[in-house]
Amino acid sequence: MKPIRLIFLLLFLFTCAHRKPDSLLWLFPLLGNGNGSTSQTIPEEPTNPAETLLPTFIQMTILKPESIETFCPLYGGLFIQYRQGEEKTCNPAEWDSSCVNIRIDENGTQVLLDPRSYAGVDLPTNLEVDSNLFPKDKKSNLFCFSRPIPIDTNHIEMYSFQNQSKDISINNCYTSMVESRCVDSITLLGSAEFIMPKEFPIVIADGNGHSGSHTLELNYVSEENLYTTCVYIGNEHKSLQGFTSNAYISGNPAAKDKNGYCIQCESNYCNSVDPNTGLAIVSVPVNRFAIPVGETITAKSEISLSVIKGQGPFKHTVRWTIEGFRQIVTFEEISILTANSIFLLWFLVPSLVMIFYFYHKKWKHWIRK
Repeated sequence: MKPIRLIFLLLFLFTCAHRKPDSLLWLFPLLGNGNGSTSQTIPEEPTNPAETLLPTFIQMTILKPESIETFCPLYGGLFIQYRQGEEKTCNPAEWDSSCVNIRIDENGTQVLLDPRSYAGVDLPTNLEVDSNLFPKDKKSNLFCFSRPIPIDTNHIEMYSFQNQSKDISINNCYTSMVESRCVDSITLLGSAEFIMPKEFPIVIADGNGHSGSHTLELNYVSEENLYTTCVYIGNEHKSLQGFTSNAYISGNPAAKDKNGYCIQCESNYCNSVDPNTGLAIVSVPVNRFAIPVGETITAKSEISLSVIKGQGPFKHTVRWTIEGFRQIVTFEEISILTANSIFLLWFLVPSLVMIFYFYHKKWKHWIRK
């Protein structure tokens, strides 16, 4: 390959590998909402010419229902204000319907966020983001919440059930229904710590459910990026002492026939199903171990809870108040390379390649001598 071709190939690969993506921060409020992309997209071209493009900063604020009762009367929402130089979109203390976008998806459905994802997080008040993200219409963004804002991190609750009754009116699922199961999932903005629970008692008052000898699954992504599934076993028919009789329990490692476990796979949760085809995704577990009850677990991406099945024609419900929940979010990690930095790469990379090429040729020349 001729040297000049090598230079251009390296330049192309390097700049493509570092090409500015659609800002992660722009998508950040939408993670895990399940509503698809929004109707307002990122501008393909800068609002201002590149030579006059100024840094863009955002301020994120959680607003309670009483402050936005006209738009998000049930549970409040998340307000995002933009600032670029002297230009600002309206702020969370003084605004009206003319200066905000109430976010909707491509189907015209309002985008709703899970407030648990923001619990215990110090939201940024002056975070620099990509300059292209300053809205062309100069409006702030408002996202309504899908459920009540938690009082604090000691009141983060997850709710899951499997309904075998014929009454579908009791399928009061905040998140997503998978056939007869309500699967609850909290999207994590960074990572989070929680204490692994001993058991998940059935909530009799919500559907008169029974665990039988069936199972519940607690899923999360580990620090090592392994998809972890912890399987809890029903304790109703053959109860173990020390556990609630009608519950999904971690079990006793010494009990061969009544023992929960955790398994880990590398690319998907073990035994997961492709939502498009309905077929099982083939994945080989790389680890299997006893449920680490009482230990502090660090999870990434999400925490998911699902009652797989209960016993009999009832609604089998569990509620889990997460113990020791603490989110760890570094907003600097979400920041991306600014647009102006890309132009710097076009000058820096060729220079480095030329220097390397020069010394490579000189080295050959010196060797011959």
